[in-house]
Amino acid sequence: MKKKLLYYLLLLLFPAFSFAQEITGIWKGELYVDSTKKFYPFELTISEYKGKLTGYSRISFEENGIRQVVFRDHTIRIKDSSIIVEDDSQLAKASSISTPKEVKKVMILTLTRMDSSMQLSGTWSTNKTKRYLAASGSVKMQQKKDFKSTEIFKKLDSLSLAGKLSFNKPPVAGPAEEAIHLRLEKIELSGLASAGFPKKIITPPSKVVRPNPLIRPKEMPIARIEKALSPPEVKPVAVTTVAVKKPDAPVVKSTPVVKPKETTIAKVEKPPIPKTPAIVSKPAEKRNVVLPEQKNAAVDVAKRSVNSMQSFFYKSDSLQLTLYDNGEIDGDTVSVLLNGKVIIAKQGLNTRPNVHTIYFDKDSPDSMQLVMYAENLGSIPPNTGLLVIREGASIYEVRFSADLKTNAAVILRRKKGE
Repeated sequence: MKKKLLYYLLLLLFPAFSFAQEITGIWKGELYVDSTKKFYPFELTISEYKGKLTGYSRISFEENGIRQVVFRDHTIRIKDSSIIVEDDSQLAKASSISTPKEVKKVMILTLTRMDSSMQLSGTWSTNKTKRYLAASGSVKMQQKKDFKSTEIFKKLDSLSLAGKLSFNKPPVAGPAEEAIHLRLEKIELSGLASAGFPKKIITPPSKVVRPNPLIRPKEMPIARIEKALSPPEVKPVAVTTVAVKKPDAPVVKSTPVVKPKETTIAKVEKPPIPKTPAIVSKPAEKRNVVLPEQKNAAVDVAKRSVNSMQSFFYKSDSLQLTLYDNGEIDGDTVSVLLNGKVIIAKQGLNTRPNVHTIYFDKDSPDSMQLVMYAENLGSIPPNTGLLVIREGASIYEVRFSADLKTNAAVILRRKKGE
């Protein structure tokens, strides 16, 4: 009875081990964000070592006209028929920007097998914190057979992390598979016969056609059992000894093919951030203050009075400005000026955030005026909006109202001695 239970437990290991091996590799697709209604390129690696699944991910997006890339490390587990991918940490050396440590993303995926490919799809969500609302969306990816051409593999290779990917190595027996082999090696054919099991369960076909290159054929449990069952087939199994060592050659030759592409990818994923000697916003810098909408923005600012004045104290060398429509979406358009200079030109307001960053240097004044100028009144006067000023963890909200005769303003004051 004990032997039967042992045999059943050994056989149950095969499906779980097979599923984990099946999903290892690089998956490429798109991640959809519900709040922005946008798709972003997304890549995920799944690797297996000693029965534990891990992975890396890469997502790229555009912020203020500059492409940013974020790489993350993940823990992966299988629950029933779902694959659960959880954020672990950020690969700072690979990412172009940093992300909040307290925000973690969890993906719940399912595997779909198709005629010529496999697909992972499902949903994702983040946790809610004091500073950030929870986010959600969906993701859909396909397994890449030519994984060495993916952007995530090239970057991991440049960081000397590609060698940790289990699917980037010659096939070896995993712990579960090796344990089964050792167990089967100790099982005598007479014991199986007395337990009432058919001989065919001892030798899974997949183990015969894919021998372990780390174990000499004479020591392989599968070969020994196969010999007991079918003596004439022993020689074909032994002949594969020479063929098993051949996978080493392609691995050595493929390395110099991937390396030359590192320089190109590094330049794309880590674009140089321009150093600005004066106060400048990234969108304004990209437009280079020569486009028509920049020249024609806030043309009557000097003719209008200021109807409100608030103060915001800061100490860092940059601030993030986010504009929203504060009422019913009616086509309100504003321009923003800093000390009389247009830094945001004719920005339409809606429920989606319009994010801009302004920078300061040692020559910047300690007190500056930030003016919200109404370019129109929309369909429902006056022009109303919400300006959110963010400095690290500090958030300051300014609800402003402006028309064609008045402007709203905020005074930015640098903290002394900071």
